[in-house]
Amino acid sequence: MQTSNAIFLGIKDYFRKNNFKKAVIGLSGGIDSTVSAYLVARAIGGKNLTGILMPDNKITSKENIKDALTISKILRIRHEIVPINKTIKLFDEIAGSATAKRRVYALANTKARIRMVILYHIANLSGSLVIGTSDKSEIALG
Repeated sequence: MQTSNAIFLGIKDYFRKNNFKKAVIGLSGGIDSTVSAYLVARAIGGKNLTGILMPDNKITSKENIKDALTISKILRIRHEIVPINKTIKLFDEIAGSATAKRRVYALANTKARIRMVILYHIANLSGSLVIGTSDKSEIALG
């Protein structure tokens, strides 16, 4: 209990010192974004946090979307769904004659970056702080 209280106080203090009242978080339905959303919602209040679901409609499972929506409901946070497929298509068109292996790697890396651009764009529009939720897969991809 002491540790969790220290985390909540640290988050509140960071928001206060940096003059933020609201935050946005990429909500995938996975453990990393779920734990991060819980900690921030508890620290600043669910009404001040928005979960942004950014599915790749060709790959993201319905279960992940369902989980993310359930998390939004449980934490009482707003959510928006912003599919990334149109943006992915633009980057795939640039790939030209690259090998299939390079295309797959490049697109996987680009998807993570597209999602971050969306989060920062929404944060800038709403005067919110972006909550990072990096995981091992993202770190491995660079």
